[in-house]
Amino acid sequence: LGIALLFYTALSLLQKIEEAFNQIWDVPHARGLGRRFSEYLSVLLVGPVLLFAGLGVVTSALSNEWFQQLAAIEPLGALLLGLGRVMPYLLICLAFAFLYVFLTNTQVRLIPALAGGIFAGVLWYATGLIFARFVANSSGYSAIYSGFAAVVLFVIWVNAGWLIILVGAQVACYWQ
Repeated sequence: LGIALLFYTALSLLQKIEEAFNQIWDVPHARGLGRRFSEYLSVLLVGPVLLFAGLGVVTSALSNEWFQQLAAIEPLGALLLGLGRVMPYLLICLAFAFLYVFLTNTQVRLIPALAGGIFAGVLWYATGLIFARFVANSSGYSAIYSGFAAVVLFVIWVNAGWLIILVGAQVACYWQ
């Protein structure tokens, strides 16, 4: 029963995201039930696997002995270190672009989706850093109020994250 409710909740959430993206792109109708089910499950299964696999490859490559020897060569080492620092941002931006291309029930070109994904990814990551710093500083209050502050800040972060995703979709729509 729990797994069935989990799938229902996840599919319902993706349906709401598709409805919001379709409204931004002025798409009059949603996908059919069968197509919706198969494509939503592919997003739920393939998307996180690709994202975490990419992060895992970057992490394992940075700790690899061969990579450490290659990074010892100075101009190449600085480039590889910079690429390692930029890779999480790049993966977040690509994940947002994937959402804009795959969840909208219309043909979204790659360049506008990447523009919206880059905009939303940079804004989402910067906002996440601001919220993390704010939550870390809220622990200085008394023990009772810091627990409430963390819950309120989490709700604000969820709303701000959703707003950032929608603004990124708007950017992609206007770019196209």
